[in-house]
Amino acid sequence: MKLIRAIVTAITETITETESKIKLFSGSGRVGESFTDREYFQHYGFTSRPLAGAEAILIKDGNVIQVIASDDRSCRLGIEDGEVAIYTNEGDRVHLKKNGVIEVVGGEKVIVNTKYAEVTATDGAKIIGDLTVDGDLSVTGTGTVAGDLSSTDGDVSDSSGTMQGMRDTYNGHSGHFDTENVVPADQML
Repeated sequence: MKLIRAIVTAITETITETESKIKLFSGSGRVGESFTDREYFQHYGFTSRPLAGAEAILIKDGNVIQVIASDDRSCRLGIEDGEVAIYTNEGDRVHLKKNGVIEVVGGEKVIVNTKYAEVTATDGAKIIGDLTVDGDLSVTGTGTVAGDLSSTDGDVSDSSGTMQGMRDTYNGHSGHFDTENVVPADQML
């Protein structure tokens, strides 16, 4: 058995009759040595497709050659002792850092698709930027808004009634203004 260091020229994926995806490696080794469509093994639960120019380690046993590892120094993320990260050449990453910090960086968007998601942050949570909720929103506890709060399609209500109900009561009220039952001059809109 022999270990060979190689440079990736291409990684391709094919689908077999059983629909399982197989990655194939093509690259070059020592001067005059090339490899075409060799099986590229990867760790369970993890898949990657290195760019052309990345390095690879191959195992050769007779005529059988398989890629067992790859790396790309040009985009490798520097990490501290004990840390773990997955990353892309574009800077996206999931970085399990020291002291219990997990950093997720997405250049354009981070998408989470699930039936139910729950976040427990015992000391608090913070969203920097605009927040859009497409669906119902329920808040348990108290809330503070530093700025305006508006409703574009509905009414604002609390346990005593709605804003529209308050407007209707105020605008239609006449008993406390004068004896001629005149409605308030400044109505709530």
